[in-house]
Amino acid sequence: MYEQSVLDQNREIPILHVIDAADVPLHKARPKYSLVLAGAFIGAWLVSYIVIAFVSYGKAFNRRYRAYAYSAKGNGLPRN
Repeated sequence: MYEQSVLDQNREIPILHVIDAADVPLHKARPKYSLVLAGAFIGAWLVSYIVIAFVSYGKAFNRRYRAYAYSAKGNGLPRN
């Protein structure tokens, strides 16, 4: 008897609940190409700026390290 009442309750519960009915949009949704293009341009500029900064810092650090290493050995500064 109990199992039958549980089965009856499960049959009465709807599987899909519609919360809000869908409406047809008035305008087609599409991405703003000017904003996408501006974002891509700014992002590419920022990434290239960061890469250039790291490369130039690495070269300067390498020059300073080599000068320090040569002076510590007593060989004098290296010639580039």
